[in-house]
Amino acid sequence: MIAVSTESTQSAGSGPPPGAQPPRVQNRRSDDARTVFRGSRYFTVGHEWYFMLREGGTLGPFSERGEAELAGAQHVAEYCLMSSGGIAKLFDHDEDGITEFELMVREMLDCLEQRKLRSENSAFVWTRQRVDELLQKPEKQRHTHTRIKALEYLLDQWED
Repeated sequence: MIAVSTESTQSAGSGPPPGAQPPRVQNRRSDDARTVFRGSRYFTVGHEWYFMLREGGTLGPFSERGEAELAGAQHVAEYCLMSSGGIAKLFDHDEDGITEFELMVREMLDCLEQRKLRSENSAFVWTRQRVDELLQKPEKQRHTHTRIKALEYLLDQWED
């Protein structure tokens, strides 16, 4: 068992200067004003990677962290597609501050929406065309490699 001490380890004179404010933590819009600490949603057991779900439970095992990230992005995209209003909350900021995970979710969500609107074969073709578009003009999109990786993961899932 790991013991965690709640006592301060600072000596009396080593704290922050008087009047100093603690750093602000950027909360999600869905969070209340309290400070929320987030850890990684990826963890290993032995040599296998897992993705921790907010609903409880895990996805995995995966042989590599990258595969766990892609499966997690697919799960979040599918969850957004099913929940009303979740998409707007998730993507109400511009791409300058977007994380790679959010970018993967965005690309996957676009594909899953196409799959919902069209036949499965048509959505597969649409997704393949999106990959080709990204490959032809990589300078037009930020993080092209991340986008392609997410789309190809979905295509592989659909083929299985």
